[in-house]
Amino acid sequence: MPRILMLALLTLAMVARPCAAQTGPRVVKLTVQPALAPVPAMRYALLPEVRDLQPGNAALVYMRAYSPEWFPNLTRYGDFAHFQEWLDLPLAKAPLERAYNGVVINMLREVDRAARMESCDWQMLPRMRQEGFSMLIPDMQGFRTLTVLLALRSRLEMREGRLDKTVYSVQSGLAMSKHVGESPTLITYLIGVACASQTLRNVELLIEQPGAPNLYWALTDLPRPLIDLRRPLQGERLLVDATFPEVRAALRDRSEPPVPLHKLQRLSTLGIATDPLSGAIETAMTYPRARQYLLDHGWTHDSIAAMTVTQVVLMYGIAQYDVWADEAYTVGSLPYWEARPRLHTLQQRWDALRKEQPRDVPFVGVLFFNPDRIYQAKAQLQRWIDMLRCVEALRLYAAGNQGTLPKTLGDIRDVPSPIDAVTGKAFTYTHDGDRAVLEAPPPEGEPAGQHNALRIEIALKKS
Repeated sequence: MPRILMLALLTLAMVARPCAAQTGPRVVKLTVQPALAPVPAMRYALLPEVRDLQPGNAALVYMRAYSPEWFPNLTRYGDFAHFQEWLDLPLAKAPLERAYNGVVINMLREVDRAARMESCDWQMLPRMRQEGFSMLIPDMQGFRTLTVLLALRSRLEMREGRLDKTVYSVQSGLAMSKHVGESPTLITYLIGVACASQTLRNVELLIEQPGAPNLYWALTDLPRPLIDLRRPLQGERLLVDATFPEVRAALRDRSEPPVPLHKLQRLSTLGIATDPLSGAIETAMTYPRARQYLLDHGWTHDSIAAMTVTQVVLMYGIAQYDVWADEAYTVGSLPYWEARPRLHTLQQRWDALRKEQPRDVPFVGVLFFNPDRIYQAKAQLQRWIDMLRCVEALRLYAAGNQGTLPKTLGDIRDVPSPIDAVTGKAFTYTHDGDRAVLEAPPPEGEPAGQHNALRIEIALKKS
């Protein structure tokens, strides 16, 4: 699948497994018991601690899970096609034992080991520098399958009352999500987000189990954001440089000789033009503006005349990409509720430019990712974690107040109640006896859907 198409599909899938087109928020119904914080408070950490790590490169160990003796046999297993469906069944009804066979046991043993390695180096950077956007990553989508296997094991452990083991499986799932998501491409970032989202569903289910430990401090201890986006964003810029190295060199140094035409053919690898004729037309129409840009930035008439039309247009296009990518990158360091208005302004400017100059440097639009959707994926994942923190804060309050829920989140004094990472405001909380509802709305101006709004309905069951 072409890289750009894959990125678009993964962006649509971002956090929620249900179709993003479904209307209304995602609704989670939890029946929970009051629970004080464990002693010690971090007894049930949700990521492996440093003292649990072993020397080695996790990437190599993850690849053992893909062993030709295991992974192909798994896909030929009769029930394999139903594994994802079983995750949607009630815990008591899912035939989890049928999923936990010898192949799965061996594969997950390697995943557990990899999740507890000191480092994870996928060795992508040399390949990215050499291959640019033509680099393939066929191994990364398979981590969704490994996440499903971990989820099935977690559910079996919960059903058997082995909650300590369940926490261990959650650690493996979240550590693997970080390892995948923090590799240097946006595609792998979104895969990591999807894996973390599936793992958080296991946390939801864990909180409901009889005698479940209170995970408030364990959830609070998770990194913010859980998966760092800086490396994937910077990796996208590396891919641009690697796809057009000679053009990038020419932009950096005006003394560089003209780039031979045959070295500029990488343009075709991006699928920018549907046919050579339309590509030639777009290049010719952009050339006057590209030429003027170079003149305005210090190139001479003679130096520009020595270049091919394609080189001039590519130099202009990559310079424009740098401007747009820089703006999107810097905004991403802000909290989402502060970044979103700036992202909308950026998008409006981009749309206006495309309307005014529809054929001006078309490939910049192909290279330029959708920053709002990417940053919203990061914020939605953090929102999910913080709503679960709120649930655990309610369980803490009930344990210390004779099994009653607070009238407002402000009544919870022992621990802070987190705010919504999407809106920057407190979550909406309503209370009626032993029932409560936590709600997180969609971003302003967006209709509520499974991908951007969450409602948690809580029923308190007194022990």
